[in-house]
Amino acid sequence: MISKLRTREEELTRERKDEREKAEELRIISHVILNSLPFPILLLSPDKRILNMNRSSEEFFGRSFSSSLFLSVSSILPPNFLEIIEDAGKKGFREERTINEDGKWFQIQVIPIKGEKGILATIFMVNDITERKREEEILKEKEKMASLGEMASYLAHEIKNSVGVALGYLKLSNEKENYAERVVKELNTISSNIERFLDFAKPMEIRKEKIELKETISEIKESFRDIDLILEGEFPLFEGDKNLLKMVFFNLIKNSMEAESTYIKIKSHWKKGEKNIVIDFIDDGTGIPEGKSEKVFLPFYSTKEGGAGLGLSLSKKIILHHGGEIKIIPSEKGTTVRVVLPFNG
Repeated sequence: MISKLRTREEELTRERKDEREKAEELRIISHVILNSLPFPILLLSPDKRILNMNRSSEEFFGRSFSSSLFLSVSSILPPNFLEIIEDAGKKGFREERTINEDGKWFQIQVIPIKGEKGILATIFMVNDITERKREEEILKEKEKMASLGEMASYLAHEIKNSVGVALGYLKLSNEKENYAERVVKELNTISSNIERFLDFAKPMEIRKEKIELKETISEIKESFRDIDLILEGEFPLFEGDKNLLKMVFFNLIKNSMEAESTYIKIKSHWKKGEKNIVIDFIDDGTGIPEGKSEKVFLPFYSTKEGGAGLGLSLSKKIILHHGGEIKIIPSEKGTTVRVVLPFNG
């Protein structure tokens, strides 16, 4: 009996030793992983004291782990960082925010570790994304400048053409035929192009009202009596800017007509309980050339000869300002343009 007890004691001792060794291996692995991460991580106790920190944290906060152990995290973090930790603790789940502190941008993540009796610890991570933000801003500025350059180039080209034609007519005005009307026409073209340019460039103001979408589209039908317009499906009430949305619908129907369509089907896929209103504008026209469907919403890009390339880009801007999206849906024949609006009726 005593021999069996001793054998069992030796087995338990070996098991405990194995468990300690495994625990130590896991501790070493965790330590290596923690210190290999390129951004600061803090492990906090339930009362917000520092239990652990990695090497990146020591560099970021300018203090060693040994001098920070059991210190209140409020001694090293600014108030707006502490606010995120408090919010995560109250909610009991992960909190993630991007904040600006003294001209620098930081991405903060706070993860509470929960047990049966509440929060056991909190993981705090901070990543300096200032450089990334700066690169994003530079890219945005480059895109703006490129877009402005395209706009200016287009406008200058159109004005130059119209002025050239008008000057030509003026030179011929001494002859028998009166060219005054043609000169006025070219000057009106210049004025129209400048107005369209300004419409696209200016900030958009949305004046919301309850809109009957079907009725709004039906009103536009009166302007297109030479083409068969078919409305299909349920069109719910929508809260938005009626005049701006009419402009979008008008542009889409006009584009279909110019693409030699014999009919346009305007189909709503919306059903009660759905979050989005999906409306397809389907025609049997010449369609969009292969590889061009992604470009048609760019300012001043047009697949039509002499087209200004502002109709679809302005339509996209209007739909985006309503919280929706507009895109080309691939189809074997003709063109399908899909308008998606958030249901808010």
